[in-house]
Amino acid sequence: MGSRKLQQWIGVWTLSLTASCGVALGQSPSADMTGTYRGKDARAWTALLDHENEHVRRQAAYALGRIGSPAQIAVPALIKTLKDPRLESRWYALDTLGRIGPAAEAAVPAMLAALQDPANDDVVRRTAARSLGRMGPAAQAAIPELAKALRSEDPRLRVAAAGALWSITNKDEALKFLYRFLAGDDHDAAYEAATALLEIHPDAELPLEPLVAALGHPSPDVRRATTKVLQKIGPRTLVPLVAALRTN
Repeated sequence: MGSRKLQQWIGVWTLSLTASCGVALGQSPSADMTGTYRGKDARAWTALLDHENEHVRRQAAYALGRIGSPAQIAVPALIKTLKDPRLESRWYALDTLGRIGPAAEAAVPAMLAALQDPANDDVVRRTAARSLGRMGPAAQAAIPELAKALRSEDPRLRVAAAGALWSITNKDEALKFLYRFLAGDDHDAAYEAATALLEIHPDAELPLEPLVAALGHPSPDVRRATTKVLQKIGPRTLVPLVAALRTN
C-alpha cells in the first residue's frame, strides 16, 4: 500500500477512534445478557441438538454459542457431537464450545482429541485450536499439543495454535509468533493472526507498532481486521497512530 493510502487509512481510523472513545468497544451489540437467543434459553436449544433435521441441529449449536457461558448445560451434548461423522457438525460443536468458554472446561479432553484427530480437516483442527484458546488457563492440558501444532504444515493452524497458547499462557513467544505472521506475505495467515489478536483481552499490553504497521498490509481483509484490534485496544493507540501519520 502506498504512503498516501496508508495516511488515508490511519487518518480515517484515528477519527473513528476519537469519536468512539467512551463506548464499550469489542462487545457484541447483539449479545443477549439474559441467557437466551431468539426467545429460547439454553435448555431449549440444547434439546434441539438431537433434532432429526441437520439444519436445526446446526442452528441450535449456533444459538448456544451466541448465548455463551450460560449455555454450559449443553456441554455434554456438544461433546457427543464431536463424534458426529459430518465434519461441519464437528466444526459447529467446537466453535460453540469455544464461545461458551471456561464454563465448558469439561470438554477440553474431547476438544484436544479433535485437534489431534487426522480425520478432521484443517478447518476443524484450526477451530479446535482457536476454541481451546478461548478456554484460557482451563485448557492447560492442551499446551503440549498446541506447541506441536506450531510446526504444522498448515500456516493458519500454526497461527491458531499460537493465539491459543498466548491466551492460555500469556507467554511473549506466542505473541511474537502472531506478529511475525501478521507482517508476512501469506495473506490468509496474516488475516488469521489479526483475528487471533482480536481474541486477546483489550487490557493486555500488546505492542502497538506492529499493529499500526499492519494498517499498510496489501490485503484489505488484514487491514480491516487490524483496525478492529486497534479499536478494541482503545485510546492508547492514538499516539502511535498520529506518529505514523507524521512519518508517512
